[in-house]
Order: sequence, then C-alpha cells, then structure tokens
Amino acid sequence: MEVNRILRTVEIPALRILVSVAIASGLLNAEQTRAAAAPGKSAFTFRGVGYLHRWSMNGQHEFTPEGQDDLQKWSDMITMNVYPDAHDGDALAAKANAVLENYKNHKGTVLKTNSVPRT
Repeated sequence: MEVNRILRTVEIPALRILVSVAIASGLLNAEQTRAAAAPGKSAFTFRGVGYLHRWSMNGQHEFTPEGQDDLQKWSDMITMNVYPDAHDGDALAAKANAVLENYKNHKGTVLKTNSVPRT
C-alpha cells in the first residue's frame, strides 16, 4: 500500500515534494500527531506557509497547506519520516540516502533534507 501511495502521488503533474527526513526517536510521536491534526490549526510553518497534518502511518507523516486537504490532488506537501531504529550516524545516513533515492526514482523533487540527531 505504501509503495502504491507513493507511486500515485509522484504521478501528479508539476509535482513539488518537500522532504524532511527526521531521524530522531520520538520526534513526532502519536500524541504529537493527533495534536497536529486539530482542525484548522497548522502543525508548523515552512517558508511562511502553515502546514496541516493530513495523514500518518508507520512513521510517515504528511502535511499540506490549507485548501490542499485532498491527498489525491495537491501541489505542496511536506513528508516527515521518523526512524526510531537509527541509533548512530551510519544508520542515519543509510536511512536518509534510501529516502532520497526513493523519491528520485519516482521522479519526485527533493527541495530540502534535514537530519536531526536524537537529543
């Protein structure tokens, strides 16, 4: 299902994907995800645009701006991936590189990446 979901989203014309690879245990846990999903409230702001939580599964969290709530039809999306099993620099690099390659292989455009160590 995840692969099909990715394949469908990358087929959208003029696709712009913003990917933030967050490699931190507990960075975005279930409670934070539910809080981020509060109706009408942005979970965060990126480049002056508020992003609302739209979907989460297996450590993948998707956010789109207001007015882009249909995940089959959007133009801007930020996907946050949480990898709690990446406990060192090598594991972190391997996860980040795998995500980048996955998006590139599906014709996605990666505008920014950011790996955050556990604090």
